[in-house]
Amino acid sequence: MLTCLAIFFRDALMTRLQMLYGDNYDGMIEVAILNHWYRVFTTGAAWDVTGYFYPYASTLGYNDTYVVPGIPFSLARIAGADPFLAACASHVAMKSIGFVGMYVLLRRGLNVRTLLALSGAVLFTTANVSLLHMYHAQLLSVGLFPWLSFLAVRTARMLHRDRSYAVFAYGCGFAVLYGVTALNAFYGVWFFSLFLAIYAPVALMLMPANERQAFGAAAMRHWRALLACLVVGAIALLPMLLLYLPIMATGARHSWESGPHLYLPNMLTLFNVGSGNLVWGRLPTLLGADAPFPGGETRFGLPIGLMVATLFALLWAGRERAKSGIMLPVGIALGVVTVLALRWPPDHSAWWYIYSYVPGASAVRVVSRFLLFALVGIIPIVIVFLDRTPRRGWVLTLILAGLLVEEVQLDAPLTLDRHAQLRMLAAVGPPPAQCSAFFVVSARSADFPVLAESRAIDRAWGGDGIGTGGWSYRPNVDAMVLASYYGRPTINGISSFNPPDWTFANPQAADYLDHVRSYAMRHRLHGLCGLDVRRAVSWFPLAHGA
Repeated sequence: MLTCLAIFFRDALMTRLQMLYGDNYDGMIEVAILNHWYRVFTTGAAWDVTGYFYPYASTLGYNDTYVVPGIPFSLARIAGADPFLAACASHVAMKSIGFVGMYVLLRRGLNVRTLLALSGAVLFTTANVSLLHMYHAQLLSVGLFPWLSFLAVRTARMLHRDRSYAVFAYGCGFAVLYGVTALNAFYGVWFFSLFLAIYAPVALMLMPANERQAFGAAAMRHWRALLACLVVGAIALLPMLLLYLPIMATGARHSWESGPHLYLPNMLTLFNVGSGNLVWGRLPTLLGADAPFPGGETRFGLPIGLMVATLFALLWAGRERAKSGIMLPVGIALGVVTVLALRWPPDHSAWWYIYSYVPGASAVRVVSRFLLFALVGIIPIVIVFLDRTPRRGWVLTLILAGLLVEEVQLDAPLTLDRHAQLRMLAAVGPPPAQCSAFFVVSARSADFPVLAESRAIDRAWGGDGIGTGGWSYRPNVDAMVLASYYGRPTINGISSFNPPDWTFANPQAADYLDHVRSYAMRHRLHGLCGLDVRRAVSWFPLAHGA
């Protein structure tokens, strides 16, 4: 596992951890939220109130909570690591959880041979698509889903064996982890729930009649254990529901046109492994699959070798139902979700029905991210196929080597300069003691380039490619990190959804301070200070800020 982690994080290690995964935008937001958990664990701060969007309540609900990586992050901070190094440690921890989870799922859940289970864990951990999207670290939550899958498989197996206490133990484990995962990051658990909603009826339909009857009879015999698991699951979901339902009640949802419709995958997306892929890097350019967002959200494709292996595995699973177990219904369910998500010429997608009628779908903006979470099912399909079909050892070795090599990605999103961020924190320093809260005009003397993705989206909407992403992100993200680091709240902040009267998108606008004053009066804020490092005195009271 250590070798696998070293390979995945090799680019950061080669810079001696000066350049880290992420960027000056979403990467910094992640650090701000992770450091919030450090304050929760070490100072007893309210778990659901972050340092930004002050003085709103339950502000953690405007973003993913990162509660699971928040634990290793906090341990690293307690050990003396700075926030950015601690964030990297949390990435390593999440990758480790995923590696062990996939190994346990394959070895203990699906009874795969040890070496093949290890190979599957390596494939999962070093996945090309995972490295490409390290600037969205919340997607590392994919490492929790092999564990959820393992607990679900074991619960069903114990039900079949009439072991009531084991059904209760594994079922409650699944329920608790499901609740924790739902609180940690929304995308993955929503995709997983949609997958389960399709998988369950498919699996029941594909069961022989006698097995289906036996399964139903076992469920009736152990109804008390199953009911207890449902109760535990409902309790485990309470923190997520209490946090997010009030935010959703304010109308927080993505519109179809500017949300899911913009990020629907098409057939070319399935092949877009990024131009830095060692084996298939030229393919996206040849297919034109990098347009219109060269910065990111179309690069969720799978290497061709893995797709071919998956196809052969499903054909085998259709013929060898007894040997393949649950692999065929898993593959069918993944296929159905993929077909629903695809954009078909000229511009049609069945996802509109999912968006319109399935609860929670309107909060899912980047539909193509499903392809990353699909790896939790694709890799077991391939590994089980390789495990249960006879072939010579050297043939198996060549197949595994080919699958591993085509996952090598040379274009790592290594753009977060740790030392530069620490210099910013030190140069700004904490807000003066008389400042109860603060806002930011500018926290840096040097400008940052606008995100490549923001430029591409601006062009796609008919703009000149300059966009406003940088104007909105820079000061608000800096304010979030400063508030988290120094423990003083800020009225700034930025997220997919913002508070109803958030009007701080452009600190360079002539009426920015007027917006700040109106907000302060509306919320009866006193002692509000501003930060503008371009002034002779960086910190200034709002009353004298004009």
